[in-house]
Amino acid sequence: MMRAMFLHPLGFWRDHRFAKTHASTFVDGELSGPDKGRVARHAHVCPKCHAMLESLRAVVQGLGTLCGAPDGRVADGVLDALRGCDDH
Repeated sequence: MMRAMFLHPLGFWRDHRFAKTHASTFVDGELSGPDKGRVARHAHVCPKCHAMLESLRAVVQGLGTLCGAPDGRVADGVLDALRGCDDH
């Protein structure tokens, strides 16, 4: 991280902000090629962004295990799980 920051400090911090702003769309696979590459390159040299992306991936994976509607929407699964809490 330090090397990348010292070599191109303004670019590093611009990419840092960009990565934080686009983390969700990156994890969802919805970023275009250049933007996807920008986030991936930055996360490779920035431990904070790398950890953030790994954490976000874990959350998305965990949400994906909830039972949802046939079309795979997580919101319905979350609502069903919350409604089930009334039974306890």
